[in-house]
Amino acid sequence: MRKFLITLACATLMSSTIQAKTDNNSVSNMFLVHGAHFTAESWKEVQNNLPEELNTIAVNLPGRSDHFVTKKVSLQASAAVLCSEISKVEGDKSVVAHSQAGAVINAILAICPDPDLKKLIYVTAVSPLSGETAFELLSEKDGENYFKGVNYNKPISLLEISSPEGFLESFAPQANAEQRVWLSKHAVSEPSTLGSNPLILNQAKFKSLKKYYIFANQDKVISLPSQQKIAARMDLTESYSIDSGHLPMLTHPKKLASILEKISAK
Repeated sequence: MRKFLITLACATLMSSTIQAKTDNNSVSNMFLVHGAHFTAESWKEVQNNLPEELNTIAVNLPGRSDHFVTKKVSLQASAAVLCSEISKVEGDKSVVAHSQAGAVINAILAICPDPDLKKLIYVTAVSPLSGETAFELLSEKDGENYFKGVNYNKPISLLEISSPEGFLESFAPQANAEQRVWLSKHAVSEPSTLGSNPLILNQAKFKSLKKYYIFANQDKVISLPSQQKIAARMDLTESYSIDSGHLPMLTHPKKLASILEKISAK
């Protein structure tokens, strides 16, 4: 019961954090879910490059741009927030996950198997299966690169950006001057609890959905070999590649938007 109340409180808290490009009556809806250290704001340039007839909704997960207690930001609570927002919209739905959000979109299948959900789209993302945590398939080198700019503050369950230079080197080495300024303003500390929670997966629902993977060839945080290992277990409908680091929505928004538009039309 306590876990249920935490989840419900989290979903209620975040009910006003959705950014919609068009109205909710659009026939085709695409939910954009940010990865670790970012918020819905990270999808802004991608949204600006997608067609108006596609209703794009960027979702804020709890624990980044709010005052939610970081120790309570579980995978299940994050999935509950996403489920709550997906349920508000009618019409065909697809969900796009960046990085750690791959665990969140897999988790929603067990708690809100929405019949209108048609596609799962992973952007250099994890995709844990039942009983696994988010980062089990990542390499030791991936972890080393991640912690070049991040420190684990264990007492408060927070992954803090400790070195902006190291963070930039690992997450977006291709960023230009303007993008680096954006990164310095918008990257945030990350609750550590989400990544440590084992996944409960609705295997039948996962198998029934169309799944797409967008590889980032120059990623240092989830390296290409790690992405390939993750994608190999997913029975993909199709895959695409971008010659970018871990943040293609920042460094290659037009290219990423073009791929998402293609997928939405399939």
